[in-house]
Amino acid sequence: MKKSYLIIGGIVIIALLSSLFRSCGVKTHNVAVRDIVIEGSISGVPCSDYLKVDDGKYDFTLEDDELSISIPFKVTSKIGGDYIEKIDRAVLIIKDASGNDIKDSGGKPVVLELSGRDGISRLLGWTLVNESAWLTFSTTLFGDGKEIMHSIASFSVMMDIEVRKQEKSVSSGENSGEQDKIAGSEDQSGDNGTVKKKKRGKSGNKIDRILDDYEKCIDEYAKAMKEGGLLDLALSSVSLSEKIEKLAGELEEIEGDMTEEQLTRFAEIQAKMISSIL
Repeated sequence: MKKSYLIIGGIVIIALLSSLFRSCGVKTHNVAVRDIVIEGSISGVPCSDYLKVDDGKYDFTLEDDELSISIPFKVTSKIGGDYIEKIDRAVLIIKDASGNDIKDSGGKPVVLELSGRDGISRLLGWTLVNESAWLTFSTTLFGDGKEIMHSIASFSVMMDIEVRKQEKSVSSGENSGEQDKIAGSEDQSGDNGTVKKKKRGKSGNKIDRILDDYEKCIDEYAKAMKEGGLLDLALSSVSLSEKIEKLAGELEEIEGDMTEEQLTRFAEIQAKMISSIL
């Protein structure tokens, strides 16, 4: 028993030491910032018209030569678009206590690039006014990373992004459906020379055709049940059952496009199916 406790205790200690060694490789630098400048534009409109970063304390993290920071951007005004067409630039520029851009050993300004598009997609497309979404910026430093990180006193952000409204593509099938809808609203001539109107759903003849096929299969199903019972139907008409299931699934998918008349007919056919079983 004591031996098992020693083994478990040893595993816990090893895990704790491993965690401690890993944490020693991560360094952080806390920066108190005010009046963060957000430069650039979103579809030609200054970013500052849409976004802001609240004053507060933010942590820069240095791990394995990678310097990174995550900050919340608050939406102050609704952005006129929900689809990112192009990101020309999305960077965070670090500055020293004098407000100057911090440079690396080669004399180049240190710039942290936006990490991924998911965060900015949430920010521009889904985040509501007065709510925030977090964006992460990072860069790789070699040799002087620790010195650079501890020189950071503030930062600014620069973004140039094009957004637009997501446009739904219209397929040829939808076009034909709209044509059916238009045609269905026009007067049609009957066999006896009288004029009559035929109502169509959003998809026109498509829904009516599926309903026709569905009702025909249900009628065949009911007839088979009446003549031979459920067992005979199961043995002789498996394909019919599969077809009914397939058509029912198609109708459920387009149920939202049905007119009231089509919905009523769909319900009546289903009721007929149930009554044939009972």
